Amino acid sequence: MYFLKNPRSILCFRGLIFLDKLSNNPYDLINNSAAVASITGTVLLESLLLGKPAIAFGNHPLKGFDNKALIDNFTDEKELMNKIKEALDINHKNIVESASEYLNNAYYKTFGEESDYCGNSKMSLDKLRVFRNNAMKGVIKKLN
Repeated sequence: MYFLKNPRSILCFRGLIFLDKLSNNPYDLINNSAAVASITGTVLLESLLLGKPAIAFGNHPLKGFDNKALIDNFTDEKELMNKIKEALDINHKNIVESASEYLNNAYYKTFGEESDYCGNSKMSLDKLRVFRNNAMKGVIKKLN
């Protein structure tokens, strides 16, 4: 039995477990991976934004992402392996563009087409709060 300080450092392939010393930067691991697998974590989106295929084993929040780089519907090992091979053939730039387009579409579906949103990092915190508050008001209004 192995006890690890960081359980994310376990890599498993065909029943063999490899222990890998990780840097403090998780993006190093993503960038040096062929693909990323997770139950539902944000690492799925992060890997797609870095041009890496993602394999989801749980009920993830990326419903509607329309690119074979996200593998979330499979029933057996053979089907999963075929989908992984297909995903690995997708150009990394295509994966990044699809993930970015998905996020842009998700934003406009949430906040509306008329928004002057320019990205969280480019907005003041006060303006961002106003956008989020207006979005919540709109959702509540539609629910009533």
